[in-house]
Formats: sequence, C-alpha cells, structure tokens
Amino acid sequence: MSQQGNDSWRLGLRSIAVLLMLTLSQTWIAPAACGQETTPRFNSAWILPGDRVAWLGGRLWEELAERGDLESILSIRMVGQPIAFRNVGWSGDDVEGRARAVFGSVEDGYKRRLVDLKQADPTVVFVHYGFSEAMDDGWNDQRFDKGLRRLLTDLKPLSYRLVLLQSPPIPAGTRFPEIRRDLCNQKIERFNQVIKQIADQEGMKVLQIPEWTPEMSDDGIQLHAAGYQEFASRFASLLVPGKSQELPGELRVDLKGNGNLSLGDWSLQVIDRDGATGKWRLEEAFAALPERSLDQATSDGRSVRKSRRLVVTGLPSGRYQWTLEGEVIAVGSAEDWAKGIEVSGVGADRQRLALQKTAKEKDTLFMHQYRPQNETYLFLFRKHEQGNNAGEVLAFEKLAKQWDARIQDLSKPKRYTWEWTRVGD
Repeated sequence: MSQQGNDSWRLGLRSIAVLLMLTLSQTWIAPAACGQETTPRFNSAWILPGDRVAWLGGRLWEELAERGDLESILSIRMVGQPIAFRNVGWSGDDVEGRARAVFGSVEDGYKRRLVDLKQADPTVVFVHYGFSEAMDDGWNDQRFDKGLRRLLTDLKPLSYRLVLLQSPPIPAGTRFPEIRRDLCNQKIERFNQVIKQIADQEGMKVLQIPEWTPEMSDDGIQLHAAGYQEFASRFASLLVPGKSQELPGELRVDLKGNGNLSLGDWSLQVIDRDGATGKWRLEEAFAALPERSLDQATSDGRSVRKSRRLVVTGLPSGRYQWTLEGEVIAVGSAEDWAKGIEVSGVGADRQRLALQKTAKEKDTLFMHQYRPQNETYLFLFRKHEQGNNAGEVLAFEKLAKQWDARIQDLSKPKRYTWEWTRVGD
C-alpha cells in the first residue's frame, strides 16, 4: 500500500473513532448543568433503550402496579429513553397459572397467561415464580422444575428477553411462625437453585430480588405500603444503578442577598426583583426529579403527604404570598416567612407526584384491557349478553400508549417560576 493509501486509511480510522466517541458521549454522559433537558447517564444490564418491560408474577407485582413507585423511580433514572412498562402481575399466580384460571381449569389459566403477555407485547419479561409455591405444601422441586421449564419453553419462541427472578427469604422478626418460616425458606432456597440451573442451561439471566427487613412487612410474606416504597427503591437500584439527589425538608432562601440557592442537582435563581413594590421572581431548575415522593405510605396502609418548610429572609415588613407557576401556595407575614412556612412541595415535588399518578393510571388502563372487571360478560359464559363489546377493550392500549408519552415527558427536568408578592401590611 502506498504512503497516500496509508494516510487515508489512518484518517478513516480516526474519523470512525471520533464518531464513536461522540455517540457514546451523547448516550452515556450525564449533564453537568442543572436543569438541562438532556439525557443523563443510563447504564443498565437489564433494561435497554426502547424496551417494553413486562413484570410477570404474583401479588408483589400486582401491588407495585397499584402504587406506581417502581415505575416512577425507573422512569426518573432512565429519563429521555423511549421505555414502556406493562404489569402482568396477578395475586396468587404460580408457575402453572392456577390463579388466572378464573372459572376455568388450571390449563385455561396457563394459556391465559400467554395471552396476557401477548397483550403486553414486551421485549423483556421479568419472570418471578417460586415464592408463593414455597408457601404451599403441594409443591416440591420436581413439580416446580417441570412447571418453570414448560413456561420458559413456551416463552422462548416469542423472542422475549427473559430475566428469571429469585425470591428473597422470609425475614425473622415478623409474626410469621418460626418453624414454618424455616421450612418455607428451605424451599425458597431450593427453588432458587432450580431457577439458577435452568437459567444456566438455557442461557438466561438471573437476578436476585432484594431481601426485605421485618420493618417492611408485618407477616414476612407480603409487604405493607411503606415496605413497597422501600422495595421499589432497592429493586430499581439493581436494575438501573444510581440515585438522584433528594431535597432536604427545609429550604432557606435569602432574598436580601442574591437569593440564589444551589443544592447539587437542584437550584433556585432570582431572575427579577423589585424591592420597592415588593415582588421577587425566581426560577427553580433541576437535573433530575427526586425519587422519593412527598406522598409517603405508612405501615398501616395510609398515605401521608409530607411538606417542605420554606424559610425566607430579607423580606421587608408586610404580608407576602408565594406562588408556584401562578398558583398561590402560601401567604404569611415577613416574620412568618423568616420563621418558616410549611408548603405542599416545590415544583420538583409536584412533578414527581404527577409522574407517579400518571404511572398508576396507565397501569389501570392496561389492567382494564387484559383483565376487565366485567370479563364474564365480555369473554366468558355470559358473553351472549355483552360479548359484542369485547373488541372495545383493545382501545385501552391506545390510551396506555398516550400515558406512556406523558410519563416520559413528566420524567424530564423542567423549570418552575416562583414569586413572592407583597399583598398587604
């Protein structure tokens, strides 16, 4: 090869290298500036950009669908990626599909699960079985092995990426009987070994579900409301490593100074002030939403809305109202603001709440599609009465896709306008 040919060859290699570096930097590097609407670092061995994720299993997954915690956290960590979630959890479901039988046979329940997954149309399925089976004396290693192999054999031709989930042990320190717990944990361990063996033989991935503590569950086998929130955070960290910064419970703003506040990924900046008329306008910006919602669940199932405390100094004497995006949130005297006023959250909090609400609504829409409440009249032995309406349930998928787009939009960083305005003496 001539010298000119060598130079052209080297130049081509450099060009390819530069293009690769630019592509990787756009995909993997997090934004440095707070509030930039760019794609943050996203690094997961389990979920890929463009995936439709299906959760398949029993009560654990059905409860997570009703709460929206897991999907909210994952959407925040995977912001900017076109990813959708479909929950096909069903309380009491086992590897044979017994709970899904409804009024039919176990075989009907098994076949229905395949139909449920088809409606979810996933690219990756997280398969969780073995926990409820371990609670049932009728299950042994051979039966579980046979049932799981059959299910995976039927799923493999459908081109789903399959991730097998291993169950955690029942923790000590709950009201679950100790002798019974030991026996169940032995079966959980053996079933986990079955899962690992099958995965190794079939070339599938295995992921161990995070253990939960006694504080997360009253009976050791099902989580309470606060436990589901904690589990969602732990499980999300396995799927997509990383965690966004959480805001402190108290935010202190000094309007007499420059009024700016910077807390890592979150910032507040004065964009206009007029001390003579008593008006200050500020802009809130953040690089990522807080993962913890201000709607915090308690162990008895209640939802408690936490507040944030705004301490504002530097306001001249008088009464001032604080508005967020034009909505009046709180009113108080300058002295009240200097001591601190409890507010129902800042812009990032409101967006986080809206994200979780939308995620729950989307999961409800999908459940109306694959598991309608009136399915006896639509599909089963009374379909002669309303079976002509059965085709309408497919319309729920169109709605769910619209909610997918809303979720992706709500997961993105936005900017919010704050104003303090004098409204009296």
